Amino acid sequence: MAKKAKTSARSKGYRRVEQKKPFLSKKEIIWLAAIVGAVVLAIVLFNVLYDDGSLQIAGGRAVVQNSENSLLINAGKGDNPKYFKVGEVGQIEGYRREWVENSADANLGNFRFYPEAEGSPPDYISVSGGKGTPQALATNVLYSMAQSGFETTAIQEAEIGGRKVYHLSYILQGTDEATGVTTVSQSFAAYTQSSYEQYAISIGQNATAESEPNLDEAGIAAFRESVLQPEDALLANLEVALAAISTESQD
Repeated sequence: MAKKAKTSARSKGYRRVEQKKPFLSKKEIIWLAAIVGAVVLAIVLFNVLYDDGSLQIAGGRAVVQNSENSLLINAGKGDNPKYFKVGEVGQIEGYRREWVENSADANLGNFRFYPEAEGSPPDYISVSGGKGTPQALATNVLYSMAQSGFETTAIQEAEIGGRKVYHLSYILQGTDEATGVTTVSQSFAAYTQSSYEQYAISIGQNATAESEPNLDEAGIAAFRESVLQPEDALLANLEVALAAISTESQD
């Protein structure tokens, strides 16, 4: 009897399946999991332990020592405010101090100092915090005032009371056709370093005067000359204001 031919596995429809090695070995997977866990832990610890100097907030108010003298800025955005204390402001002899609150944020505002002697320029000196370096803020103001039609001086750098200051002046003058009254407004803006390198303290001086009606050109020129404060007087006022500002405390 003839022998029956053997049927191969291939002819029966079977195929050899090769076992592919995994992309990562078990040991490599364990190491990868450990690395991912370490990264996640580092992120969590950074968020918990990192202190950028911003103030805590309770009930919508920044928690700060000596709040009645403190200057704050908000470096956050929208519904995520981030307040920093950039300095403290004391009293200036011969001036009455008032706090002018920001209508949109009760944590922010500026101190205004009004001369106790009536008719004594400036109308007031203001002190506030600024988001930006002193030089950057001075540059922004110069550009903005020039674009708005003010007469401006160049930005000058000075050393006053041991502080580096960037300052400039800008003037707006106009005559009301209906009344014939000429108004001259003079502003002086100065910026110095705050408690933080990236933020500044702004010191402003403002004075506005109105002439008698219907002056001729010579009369308007004489009026302007009589009401504008010379630079040495502006710098003297600035020195007095700087002496009332402390940038040592950040809480």
